[in-house]
Amino acid sequence: MSKFITLTDAQDGTRRRINADSIAQYFASGYTMVLSESGSFDALETPEQIDAMLGVTETPTTDDRAARLLAFCGEFISAQRITCPETIAQCDRVIVAAYEFIEGVCDIAGYDARED
Repeated sequence: MSKFITLTDAQDGTRRRINADSIAQYFASGYTMVLSESGSFDALETPEQIDAMLGVTETPTTDDRAARLLAFCGEFISAQRITCPETIAQCDRVIVAAYEFIEGVCDIAGYDARED
């Protein structure tokens, strides 16, 4: 039997019943962006609250770098409001934020082992 959780849509306050198995990922970016098979929406619940609803108890390990990297990139895209390639080329805020973004990517993926 499928497990369902109820989340609050940040836009209109609607309570949504979501099949837990259909949730691909969720991350905080202002609100909590929930990506599922039926689409995406911003939820009022925090990632920690969603973890509790889903019964997630373990902390992430270094083996989940790909998922962490994808979530980190999604947070950056949302925070910088990147809706198309032109946003990157035409908005100084994106380029200014890119330095921190690159550092964050390296923090997750790892740095080159060579010491120059």
